[in-house]
Parts: sequence; C-alpha cells; structure tokens
Amino acid sequence: MLSAAFSNLGGRLGCMIVVTAVLAGCSDQNLGDLQNYVSDVKSRKGKVEPLPVFEPVEKFAYNAEDMKDPFTTWKTEVAPVGKGQGSGEMEPDKQRQREELEAFPLDTLRMMGILEMKGIRWALVKASDGIVYRVKVNNYMGQNYGKITAVDPERIVLTEIVPNGLGGWERREASLTLNME
Repeated sequence: MLSAAFSNLGGRLGCMIVVTAVLAGCSDQNLGDLQNYVSDVKSRKGKVEPLPVFEPVEKFAYNAEDMKDPFTTWKTEVAPVGKGQGSGEMEPDKQRQREELEAFPLDTLRMMGILEMKGIRWALVKASDGIVYRVKVNNYMGQNYGKITAVDPERIVLTEIVPNGLGGWERREASLTLNME
C-alpha cells in the first residue's frame, strides 16, 4: 500500500517537473525588441488639429408678402392636367375588368396579321407568353390603359392614358405595326 502511494507521488512530482521546465523555457529574457517598440510608442506625442473657425451666418428676415412660400412645392403650384377639369374623362377607368393583353407591356406585343369576319376587322397579336390573341377596336392592351382606336392592315392604333408627373393624366397615341418576320 505504501509503495502505491510513493508511485503515485512520484508520478505527480515528475509531472510538476516537466511543467516547470516547459514554463521556464517560455520565459525568455531576450525581449529587447519588444521593450524597445513599447518604449518608442509611449514616447510619441499625439497631435490634435485645431477646430475650424465657423463664420457666423447672415440673418435673413422672411417677408411672406414679397416672396414665395418656401414650403410650397412645384407640384402643389401647378394645377394637375386631367383633374379638376370638370368631366374627369382623362382618368382611366380602374373599375372595369382588365383584359388579357393588359398584363403585357406594349413593346412585348407583336402584330402578326389581320382577319375580317362579318364586317369586323380583327388583329392577331402575339404576346410574350407565345399565345396569339384576337383584338378589335375598343379592346384594351398594354399596361398603360391602351384602348384600340383603329385596326389597319399594317398597324393597330391605340390611345394610352399615362401619368403626367403632376398628379394628373394625359393621353398618348401609340401603335403596333405589322411584324414581317
């Protein structure tokens, strides 16, 4: 029993000797470079730039009778076109049911040809989804509320209602020409 205690103590003592030797190897006294760098950094003096000199702003007395209101934008000064003109016919009818070709931008639609049945001229329009649609006068197409006003052998004429940038609407004529490809 006693020999077991001594062997256990010897193992601990040996472990402590190894740890002490490793730690002694880490304590190198040759740290001159590090000490020189630290003393060099500590000896530097910081330099703070002086604050800039602010010049006083001239005072300005605003007289509302002689000048424009600074809180009025150009949008509120200009009467919107298409609104307030009595009838309101410029504004698109947002209550009507949208037609299939109104889901596509006008520049993605292609006129493929025309066809006449019972005195009504139809235009054949191919959309970007690959489907060919049949349209006639008073149908709608394009994303700007474009109403078809004429179907000619060479083109489809429509009137679009687009925002004018001032809170109102304006009419714009557009057309789709026959695709010869």
